[in-house]
Amino acid sequence: ETDFSCEVSGSPKPIVKWYKNGSAAPLTNSSKSFIVSFKKWTQLIIRKIELADSGTYTCKVHNKLGIVSKEASLIVIGMYLELLKSVKQIIY
Repeated sequence: ETDFSCEVSGSPKPIVKWYKNGSAAPLTNSSKSFIVSFKKWTQLIIRKIELADSGTYTCKVHNKLGIVSKEASLIVIGMYLELLKSVKQIIY
């Protein structure tokens, strides 16, 4: 599991949306990922990381006065995940 956080403030209260790899469609809550907002923070949480989750994630914040965004990259290395899976199998 991993997460990305973004501090959000503005007046009027801004709308926050998360995107992956510049997609026109924003990310939504699903069994794979979900978005949590509390006070001035919004957080995108991604569960069960896989190679396909690699990419650039963008937090876009906008209101009638403008738009700002923040980007972060997630790089998933397959061999590392396989190692973690093996370790879990040994431990359990």
